[in-house]
Amino acid sequence: MALMETWFDQDLSEPVKLRTMTGVMFRQDSLGNLVGVRITKDGEDVTLAGTVTGYVIKPDSTTVTVSGTRSGNTAYIILPATAYTVAGPITITIKLTEGNEILTLLALHGYIQAA
Repeated sequence: MALMETWFDQDLSEPVKLRTMTGVMFRQDSLGNLVGVRITKDGEDVTLAGTVTGYVIKPDSTTVTVSGTRSGNTAYIILPATAYTVAGPITITIKLTEGNEILTLLALHGYIQAA
């Protein structure tokens, strides 16, 4: 079975909007979902530098911190099994840290199914 990938586009000349993840995620999934974002500014690809970190706020209000990956103008995280332990709504953010600057690249809602 393949890793499920969900990608979003974000232009840095626009504000980051809260998005909705429409892919199905199930409680106790172990293969995970890749959530990624392609970054541009004024329509042109941006080469990212810094550290990518994801944060998953679960339905029980606990947060799972996930080390991310960047390559060129993309940043992504792969959700670990701990992100799926509680069914219900989740919030995922992907942030880029370079020095003292932190930039939110992606913010989205998702839902973990009980089955």
